[in-house]
Amino acid sequence: SAFSRDFREFRASHRLPESIYQLDAAASLTIWQQAWVNRQLDAIVLTAFLLFVVGVFAARRYTTAAPGRIERIHLATMLVSFLLVGVYMGAQPSVTQILTLLESAVGEWRWDLFLSEPLIFISWIFIAGVSLIWGRGVFCGWVCPYGAMTELLFKAAQRLGWEGKEMPEAWHSKLRHLRYLVLAVLVGAFFFDSVLGEQLAEVEPFKSTFLVPAWQRGGIFLGWWLLLLVASLLMYRPFCRYLCPLGGGLALLSSVRASGPRRRRFCSSCLICTRGCEPRAIRGDGSIDPRECLSCMECEANYRNDQVCPPLMGARRLELHGAKTGQEKDKLARLKRHLEDA
Repeated sequence: SAFSRDFREFRASHRLPESIYQLDAAASLTIWQQAWVNRQLDAIVLTAFLLFVVGVFAARRYTTAAPGRIERIHLATMLVSFLLVGVYMGAQPSVTQILTLLESAVGEWRWDLFLSEPLIFISWIFIAGVSLIWGRGVFCGWVCPYGAMTELLFKAAQRLGWEGKEMPEAWHSKLRHLRYLVLAVLVGAFFFDSVLGEQLAEVEPFKSTFLVPAWQRGGIFLGWWLLLLVASLLMYRPFCRYLCPLGGGLALLSSVRASGPRRRRFCSSCLICTRGCEPRAIRGDGSIDPRECLSCMECEANYRNDQVCPPLMGARRLELHGAKTGQEKDKLARLKRHLEDA
């Protein structure tokens, strides 16, 4: 009637022939396989970029040979990482992937869970490999989109005349351990309640930077994002060095890196590289802390630079003019001992 309705449902097993359907992909493709098909080009470009970075470190005898060469390569790589990997691809690795890995390791392992994000999967293969060989600095210092953005901001501020601020040594020596505490809290919270762990992982500003604009996420997210942004203009990579749980996890892995920057015996008494090391990774005895090193490779460039490295300068000068007297020959022999690798 005009004031009531009756609903009836009819079911039928009939299906139209497959020939009239337009399928985007083969029906047999799983969700993770479809993801790889959709991002095939991005995966190829990202892989090529990461292989380039591997090449820079594999050929560091060449890339650090000329003054300023490694710095120019580093700046260009960070720019590509920020704009291409971060802004365009949105392929920013996160501590949430470490949490998911730990959960899968103690629970049910599902490869499709990791394969469903092709670019992140490729990035983690790269991260695991280079962290064991050269340390976490290859990713954190060169490839991490957010880290690249903060360093580029700081260098832009320096170009405009800002000298930069640094934590006093007493504060720095304590605060650099804070990221491990953040990581431990996140791991504990995640195993207690995965939703809580995911919420606390928002300490990373990555999502607000590359996935959902901070100004669309509410006041707390925007305020935290702006605070870190301003801090990055004033100080060299403050989030990376003191708060980043992802960097903390990778720093632990870097403790067993196979190949760090080349060092000479003389480095234990020279402070040239120490003064220029922005992450403050060089210890008082001249050795490098692999957990702090961001692999800018400027110290290795100095290692090869006969205009910067004191024993190399002295040895080249004597070799050029010829060590004629016994005193000069003794001095040259002493300098060559200083030039031996530590």
